[in-house]
Amino acid sequence: LIPTVSLKHYISTSKSTRMRLYVPSLLLLLNATYFAQSSPQNSNSDIRDDEHGVASAWPLLDFKTRPLIVPIPIDTSTGSSSTWAATGKNNTRSLTIEKLSSHPPIFRIQNFLTPAECLALRRLACTTGTGLQDGYVDSDDGLLVSGKKKKMRLFDADDDGRLSVNELIRMVDDFFESHVTEEDVRTMLALISLPLEEPEDRADAAASVSVRDFVRSDTKSMRRFFLRLLEEDPSKRSRHSRMAWLNAPTHSQGKRQWVLENIQKRVALLTKLPETVVHRAMELQVVHYNYGDKTNHNDDDNSNSKGGGHYTAHFDSLSRSSQPCCHITKRIPPCRPCRMATVLYSLSDVTNGGHTAFPLATMMTNGDGTCSSSNNHTAQSVEDWRMSSASRESSYCANNGPGLRISPQLGQAILWYNHDIEHFSDAAAQDSDDSSSAPTLALLGELDRSTLHAGCPSSSSPSSTEQSQEEEVSLPWNAPGKWIANHWIEASDVLGEDAEHYANMIRNL
Repeated sequence: LIPTVSLKHYISTSKSTRMRLYVPSLLLLLNATYFAQSSPQNSNSDIRDDEHGVASAWPLLDFKTRPLIVPIPIDTSTGSSSTWAATGKNNTRSLTIEKLSSHPPIFRIQNFLTPAECLALRRLACTTGTGLQDGYVDSDDGLLVSGKKKKMRLFDADDDGRLSVNELIRMVDDFFESHVTEEDVRTMLALISLPLEEPEDRADAAASVSVRDFVRSDTKSMRRFFLRLLEEDPSKRSRHSRMAWLNAPTHSQGKRQWVLENIQKRVALLTKLPETVVHRAMELQVVHYNYGDKTNHNDDDNSNSKGGGHYTAHFDSLSRSSQPCCHITKRIPPCRPCRMATVLYSLSDVTNGGHTAFPLATMMTNGDGTCSSSNNHTAQSVEDWRMSSASRESSYCANNGPGLRISPQLGQAILWYNHDIEHFSDAAAQDSDDSSSAPTLALLGELDRSTLHAGCPSSSSPSSTEQSQEEEVSLPWNAPGKWIANHWIEASDVLGEDAEHYANMIRNL
């Protein structure tokens, strides 16, 4: 799918030529080529074309599982292998890549990390720098800026001059990065003396307030109410967690460097990326979510866990815009995340709940392993979903919730792609004498909105093992709850930008 050009040759070329050489360090990336190797006859199947004939999706191949052979982890701090049962030959072990969804492409690899590696990552997160910090980012709440009235009116999705409960919840969550309930909204409206009007003529109509009355209300009191609510109950935040960042170069001399080195090599095998690219993307975000208290302890449904850590439905990457990608600007704002793929590691077992939910995903349900029908989501359709009651955490985290829910298991890895891809021919090459061999190039395409996902709350009571090891549980890296690590692989959607970026990094190695 992508022409291969050596970095040495690329660096020696002129700048104008560089822009035509799309070095595989962008999407050498295309894991699709790896999955296509055993099914070449299907390599072009299920690629949807738009009116311009440009393929804009990952090839969806007809398989359910695929083997992955990886080296047995080595703890270089002791010179011995980590504790793990070897199932392969020549110091290797065999893992299985399991396809869970076609839209978006989601894959699960159980036992991708060893228990020793999971523990080492948790310890690094707790002992590096300032340790685990609050994962909530306080944003501009929108009620102190000019144009707030115009912004409020935007949440009148059906343009009927009224704000329903769901529209009010969506507005508050957008302003405050919150996760409020209908009860919270009703309490706030009572505080500013603007109660909801219950419909009388239509049974299917929702309680609402007038947009005109709402924009004229006491927004200062409204703001104080929600800021106090989020301070008193952090679980009302859109993200309730603690997190730490681990960077491979930073820990290259640490006594636990072996864990980052092992993961780096394994991800390179999984994604078919050069280790150099994976190494530079090796900035892990380790996250800890506390357990919550169940409102009904006789119910196995954890959507009603109260007060626990969670992260409401969100995207890992953003759509194309005038802002450059953050990995190109070295995280200097303004910029946007351009995350081609996400690898999410489970660093602990969870007794109840704690799923990763993809409410808009299409699951692999066909018995023969073939793909389900396409499930395209536009920006408007996702916004309509956000305005509905289906977008509430209690809906998509429920056992019978929509889409796909993946339970956390110690050592498990989940891989998914956040963007479509776009194929096109190198026009410059076509104009040359050798136009017959013009390569097909691939760029990071539009955001795949079916990748919308959430971290569901979990609840648990201490197991007998935990109770017998209270002294170990008291250590911060053994704290009960759900532990995960996010690993993002970044790529630009601007032709030649990644080539220049990685070439500069290699010069500085």
